[in-house]
Amino acid sequence: MTTAIEYLGNKHKTLINNYCTPDGKYAESSNLIAIDMANLLLNEGKERPQIFTIKRWPIFENGLRRRKALEPILFSGRVKFRTHQFCICDGIVYDPLLKGPTSIKKYPIEVFGKGNFIIEKVFSTKRIKELF
Repeated sequence: MTTAIEYLGNKHKTLINNYCTPDGKYAESSNLIAIDMANLLLNEGKERPQIFTIKRWPIFENGLRRRKALEPILFSGRVKFRTHQFCICDGIVYDPLLKGPTSIKKYPIEVFGKGNFIIEKVFSTKRIKELF
């Protein structure tokens, strides 16, 4: 069985190809990766994996509310998101946009650089357990 850290490393290698398979088809989804990661962490005995989303604070231009896209440093502008989901467990983020786990405090800057971000819970541990 694949460990959570092995899964993270394997997904990081896939994501380097702009979330695509070698033939250019989109093959990944941050929400599905986050759910898989939470399940692996539960199987390894971790008690509190949760799924969170990150997005930028809205800005107002010409009276309209807009949200600037997230641009992961990993992709150098080739891939942009409106929102992105990731797994967090005991203050540690597991997201294949990075090569390994990092603290929630460092995460936004390490992945997206400068900016103002909103981080919100999507799935609690209880809900994740219900999925499996």
